[in-house]
Amino acid sequence: MTASGRAVVVEFRDSAAVLGPLRMLLASAGAGSLEILDLEFVRSIQGVPSTALASGVDSRLAACDALNTGLLSQADLDSIAAALTRGAMAAVVVYRGAPVSADVWTPGAVRVLLDGPVAALDLAAAPGEGIDLLRDTQPPAG
Repeated sequence: MTASGRAVVVEFRDSAAVLGPLRMLLASAGAGSLEILDLEFVRSIQGVPSTALASGVDSRLAACDALNTGLLSQADLDSIAAALTRGAMAAVVVYRGAPVSADVWTPGAVRVLLDGPVAALDLAAAPGEGIDLLRDTQPPAG
């Protein structure tokens, strides 16, 4: 049986705000304390959701390109894009392991849109059919 996972969606305007936290997540994955299942960057272009490779967001994130597995469904992309503030993007990290502290994200520079568990059944789905983020995760309190 596939273990359940977690997802976090953070909105940002400046890639520098997510660079440090994503490097920390990569280091944690390298150390074996978590497993990154998917990392996608989502933006809304005139109301149409679009994804970008990490290297397209910031060349310093090029090592993250291989982590984009396409696990998110079109419904996920639509929901995330609709929640974005105009001119912002979102980093979506789906992983297995202990919850990542909200303190990891640069205060004031990012907004956590969703953070919570993802059902094992969703993680077993084919890429692009995958996670129902709105069903599985909850917006952060406060």
